[in-house]
Formats: sequence, C-alpha cells, structure tokens
Amino acid sequence: MEDPARLRREYQLAVLQHQHDFIDLTLYQVRAKRQRRRRGERRRRNWVRPWIGRRRQFGMANGGTP
Repeated sequence: MEDPARLRREYQLAVLQHQHDFIDLTLYQVRAKRQRRRRGERRRRNWVRPWIGRRRQFGMANGGTP
C-alpha cells in the first residue's frame, strides 16, 4: 500500500522547488541591475519583458503561483 503522505510530501517539495526557481529569477535580476549600475548607463530597461514569457518555463504561468 502506498503511504498517503507521499503526495503531500511531493507537493511540498514541488512548492519548495518553485520558490527556489522564483528566488533564482529574482537573484538574476538583482545581479543584472547591479552590473548595469556599475557600468553607469541610463538605458531603458526593455530586457525585463522577455522574462514574463520565460517564467512559463519555470512553471510560473502568472506571477508567482505554482
């Protein structure tokens, strides 16, 4: 017999993994912003747009809900 807690454990693992993906995204954006500031150029930040579509790869179809 399969233990019924396995589903709950796997769901919690999936949520944790999703949070890590989200943190990775945020860290990437913070690092890019820091590097931009070091170069000191006042460009339009049009590189943010592709991440909205790219989030679907990380399982975040909208905002941050898993």
